[in-house]
Amino acid sequence: GYLGATLQGVTTTLGRGGSDYSASLLGAALEADAIEIWTDVDGMLTADPRVVTGAKLIEHIRFDEAAELASFGAKVLHPNTIAPAVRRGIPVFVFNSLKPSGKGTRITFDAPRLPVRAIAGKANVVIVKVRSPRMLATPGALRAIFEVFERNRTSVDVVATSEVSVSLTVDDDQHLESVVGQLRSFGDVGVELQTRLFRFVEERALRRLGALSTVRVDCRIVCATNQDLVAKIKAGTFREELFYRLSVVTVKLPALRERPEDIPHMARFFLERFSRRYGKSLSGSPQFYEALLRERWPGNLRQLKNVMERLAALHPGGVLVPEDIEEDSPIIEAASNLSALPWKDAREQYLTSFESSYAQAVLARCAGNVSAAAREAGVDRKTFYLLLKREKEQHTGENIPQSAPESGE
Repeated sequence: GYLGATLQGVTTTLGRGGSDYSASLLGAALEADAIEIWTDVDGMLTADPRVVTGAKLIEHIRFDEAAELASFGAKVLHPNTIAPAVRRGIPVFVFNSLKPSGKGTRITFDAPRLPVRAIAGKANVVIVKVRSPRMLATPGALRAIFEVFERNRTSVDVVATSEVSVSLTVDDDQHLESVVGQLRSFGDVGVELQTRLFRFVEERALRRLGALSTVRVDCRIVCATNQDLVAKIKAGTFREELFYRLSVVTVKLPALRERPEDIPHMARFFLERFSRRYGKSLSGSPQFYEALLRERWPGNLRQLKNVMERLAALHPGGVLVPEDIEEDSPIIEAASNLSALPWKDAREQYLTSFESSYAQAVLARCAGNVSAAAREAGVDRKTFYLLLKREKEQHTGENIPQSAPESGE
């Protein structure tokens, strides 16, 4: 730390917090020959001594390496500390104030390069994975994905990419729900939260964002999935211990086509709900409900709900007949015939058809008002424009701009 005084001459003690950054700023402003940071450790080490016994002192290290170690949790320096020194090219020394005769660590531009300088880790990170065949050879795909993180003020630490996927880590999950929701317009999104979830299930305690202490939670946990978790355990993508912690009582809900007796009841329920919402008087003929029973409904209850909403939004009113769902039948039939494709490709094709049809139906219900349609769909304008873009590409094969106009409809 260091001492300072107010304009009235009152002496104030500024504690250790931030003093290394202050020293770096002053050193850069004065164009000093060197900046010395005196702390309570010998310098920067090859690993975290709390994890790795026998971690060794790094006597000479490059600026970029020191910045990486600082951002990944090395407590010796704050990541911003050496930035002013880097801009001026001033060497930085880290010494132990309890051992003033120690060698310390020297940080410069000319440290020799080594295959491995140190090993650092970062706890409580979240892995986000986005996968879509549409990313293949699509210019601007990564830019559009990273714009989602920028809009949600979420910084990214590590990035790995392939032709059809991108994986990245974030250490601030405050806006994660919004990020994931917007990323789903690009493809299949996976979030690796299993380590945190396992710890919560095991300990029934959590730490709020920004808090220093944990809070005990008395709750019951109900989980739902449409994935084969046993297969995912064998593939190494789902933690076995988490599965057995969660799998206390298991209830298997059959697909909608396996319980056809529910289809007419659920169709009537949704039709009555959406008829009230849109101020319509709609009912279904016996032939209409028979036609619903003949469909396979690969999208299950959600698909049935969307079909009923589309009918309520676009039908003038009266009695529904089988011909009213002919527009949906090609999509349903195509989805049921996708079994010849690999699962991920089939899912991609079906989701593309669903998203474009959904966007057009919502837009029609909102009389062509894109802002209102985006609010109705629960997404931002740019995401809704992406859904409309897919619909146009499906029918014309054209590529339209990724960005949407900021004003006008």
